Amino acid sequence: MFARFTIFLFVFAAALLVVMPQPALTQTGGDTCPAVVEQALAQLGDNCASLERNSACYGFNRIEATFVESVPADFFTRPADRTALVTLASLRTSPLDTDSGEWGMAVIKAQANVPDTLPGQAVTFLLLGDTEVENAVEPAAAAGQSISIITQADTTARSEPSESGQIIAALPAGSVLQADALSTDGQWLRVQTPAGLVWIPRQAVNQTDTLDSLPAEDAARLTPMQAFYFRTAPGQTTCNQAPSVLAIQSPEGISVDLTVNGANIRLGSLIVLRTLPPGNIMQITVISGQVILNPGTPDEIIIPAGYTSTHCLADPDNLGIDGESDNQPVGEDCDWTEPTPASPEDQAEWASILAAYAELGLGEDIIVIDDDTCETGATLVHTVVTGENLYRIARRYQSSVQAIVEASGISNPALIFTGQQLIIPCGVDTGLPSVVPTGLPQTNEPPPPLGVSGSAGVDCSNFAATSPLDGLAYGPTTFYWNPAPGATGYRVNIFNVGEQNGALVASFTTDGNSYNLTAELNVDNTGYGFSFAWNVEALGADGQPACVSQQVFVPREAPPAPPTPAPTPVPTPESTPN
Repeated sequence: MFARFTIFLFVFAAALLVVMPQPALTQTGGDTCPAVVEQALAQLGDNCASLERNSACYGFNRIEATFVESVPADFFTRPADRTALVTLASLRTSPLDTDSGEWGMAVIKAQANVPDTLPGQAVTFLLLGDTEVENAVEPAAAAGQSISIITQADTTARSEPSESGQIIAALPAGSVLQADALSTDGQWLRVQTPAGLVWIPRQAVNQTDTLDSLPAEDAARLTPMQAFYFRTAPGQTTCNQAPSVLAIQSPEGISVDLTVNGANIRLGSLIVLRTLPPGNIMQITVISGQVILNPGTPDEIIIPAGYTSTHCLADPDNLGIDGESDNQPVGEDCDWTEPTPASPEDQAEWASILAAYAELGLGEDIIVIDDDTCETGATLVHTVVTGENLYRIARRYQSSVQAIVEASGISNPALIFTGQQLIIPCGVDTGLPSVVPTGLPQTNEPPPPLGVSGSAGVDCSNFAATSPLDGLAYGPTTFYWNPAPGATGYRVNIFNVGEQNGALVASFTTDGNSYNLTAELNVDNTGYGFSFAWNVEALGADGQPACVSQQVFVPREAPPAPPTPAPTPVPTPESTPN
């Protein structure tokens, strides 16, 4: 059962600091605490909005930073100061001090494994109160570049460098990928995909001498802060509006792999990390989306929105890059606890976290489960309120636009109205039935495509959209899919989700011998907005769809800035006619 929460939006940020639920915590300082928090949040937006990727920003007093190289005495000592992550060793923010009016806040934007094709997307770290983060990626390792490879045949991506590894995705021939590591036997490549880091056989890609230059699996190169150690001051705060926590938000629609205190996690969400008393317990709480702990292993655990899990920490050791023996990795003699609902005390602190992300211009991407329970396989009735659209409603209940349209009998997805009651099939994020038919074997294979296998002489059994799964470029974009033998052609459909409620805005076709297609995506043919979806149809001899792939929801990058017009010459007295 999902816990009951409220959606916090930017326009209510100031009000949230006043109307937050008040659990049984001691509040001190009278009106001083809310005043300091409100001042800090307002300055955070002014100081750190539009922060570049792989950078850190000094948000509000007070912050201490250490670096891997010599810097001037006054470097990164004032609000709005910024620094590149590759030179940053550690960053520490200060707890609330109502006497001095200080509450340390800092922002980090890290690339992690976000593809280079989405330059505007980053993982956003938010340090609040008595919190420290230490980089665990050596500068020399972070500076290493991955190698571009191209699959020469259809291949299967797995969770481990072995045929026994869990199947993660099917990659078609011609897929362009980035490899960053070799398996210890040299026969598998670790590559970056929208589903995270996966392994593919080396023999499936173009063979170049540069592959041997990749580091071994245990020395794979990560981006700055993709691996880190953190610690917060254990114990309850005297003001629940000013917590000491580390919050992390991944880009919308993108899963990100991080190594936190030695633990492997995959997030597509907003999470909160903290250290619990007596200082040897690490807690992870999911505000929105979900987190996968130990991804791709038999010990995999999923934490849904509104739930929390803990793990014991070992004794401090020198594991980061600042040279201090103050890093506590996850202990080997314990496991992650079974996820449990977040406490009212934890929930009371979320208002300030969400308000901070809103000040950074990221609040509208945060969706928090509301007071309706929506378990996979169930249905519920949702009443539309002002400002909602089908895409937002679908994301809220982990459903899909098409599933809601079909269940509710909607003839025009672009036209829903306040007070309208919609039937929501819960957990249907692909448009497929939310309940697996009984009697069918359960496998790790991806779900079958929509359509009837063999329809019009076309084999749909392996047909699927495969790339891009993480985002659309602005301009030429290449789409890939697994072929459907017997198809006479293929059609790629583009849907504008964010601005046109999932309406079909563009289609592009190619012949049956092609398994990819490059299309020009721009405002003229797709409209405005950043939230889109696409699918591909395999066409039969009659020109009608024989197979329809899953619909892939992806963000689109921002359009390039228009050229700056040349200044208009100002007439001089000599050039002005009499």
